[in-house]
Amino acid sequence: MVDRSADVSAIDQLIELEAAGYKARSGVAMVDHRGESDWFREMCTQFRLTDRVLLYSLQVDDRVLAMNLSLRAGVGHFGLQGVYDESYAKFAPGIQLWRDVVDRFQDEDDALWLDSCTYARNETLLRVLPDRRPVSTFLVGLGGPVDRVLLFTAATGQRLLGDESTLRHRHPVIWSAIYRVIARISHTHREVPKPVNVEH
Repeated sequence: MVDRSADVSAIDQLIELEAAGYKARSGVAMVDHRGESDWFREMCTQFRLTDRVLLYSLQVDDRVLAMNLSLRAGVGHFGLQGVYDESYAKFAPGIQLWRDVVDRFQDEDDALWLDSCTYARNETLLRVLPDRRPVSTFLVGLGGPVDRVLLFTAATGQRLLGDESTLRHRHPVIWSAIYRVIARISHTHREVPKPVNVEH
């Protein structure tokens, strides 16, 4: 495990590794969205100015098998990116690196918590990081009747079409069709993201 937090070139390598894997095939890699890679580089540059970038690489000599990037904020770490070379997927390099990151966090870091920033059904990573902290979102209407209608519409849309919706997980074909219609209306059409399991 190599600490590459101060290595500016490592960000480009992480972006390239992500673009060569399943995230690109699913349409959710940074390179699939105009400007996102540039934004990510700039964000990392700004966080690096205050030593808040934590970037580790699992390597065999110069061959990079996996990379893991977290950001330090206050007393916690946010695990933003984990990528791996899929030609070595049977060895689970991404999960091996995550375990090393967790070990370093527990043994050498003064941070109090580490958030994987993963989705609720990512069983592989959730087994590596078994502790849980509940997170809630509150929408509060401060205006009149129109504000309350918009608030109700947003909450209903999230319940019906959000990441944890029954429709999305039990009827993916219907959900995909609805997603495409909404994307066309909003002129932001992207390939429909599909739930993808990380390494097994």
